[in-house]
Amino acid sequence: MGGGELMAATAAKSALKWLLSILTAPLWFFDRVDKEAFILSLPLGFRRRMLKVMFWPTLAWTILLHRAMPDQRRWYDRVDSRVIIGALPLRRHLDTLARVEHVTGLINFCDEWEGHADYPRLGMRQLRLPTLDYCAPTTQQLEAGLDFIRRQPPGGSVYVHCKAGRGRAGTMLMAYLMDENGSAH
Repeated sequence: MGGGELMAATAAKSALKWLLSILTAPLWFFDRVDKEAFILSLPLGFRRRMLKVMFWPTLAWTILLHRAMPDQRRWYDRVDSRVIIGALPLRRHLDTLARVEHVTGLINFCDEWEGHADYPRLGMRQLRLPTLDYCAPTTQQLEAGLDFIRRQPPGGSVYVHCKAGRGRAGTMLMAYLMDENGSAH
């Protein structure tokens, strides 16, 4: 490729990137809205039904954000040799989680989703601690999660998740880190 062609390709790539950022700007706005305050203001029964209805569209939003910003919105991150935090594991992730990441257990905080039926076939056990989106897990749920992590077989990892891997799973991760570092006592 000559100098002129390279400059043209670079300019075209920059223009496309700029156009994409303009077209998707409204989407990023909605990602920054204080949805939590609105959701928590709703009566519990209505909130639970609404969150179940909104589960698949908001999971699609999580997937879109991951694809649009893979460096800022990774699907999962390894915390240490025992724990991985992430978004809801999609079926296409399961083999990698089992064979590459050595996941033997999953902690599922989704009230809206029961998990994959494939877990036992892949040698994974699930601890389901249903927690409404935008709500924190209870102390009892966090203790159950810590106990589940402690009981994994040697070399096994636990994948801690909620829908997007940012709220409920993040709370469990903080409890784990405090417990591991002696700050929870």
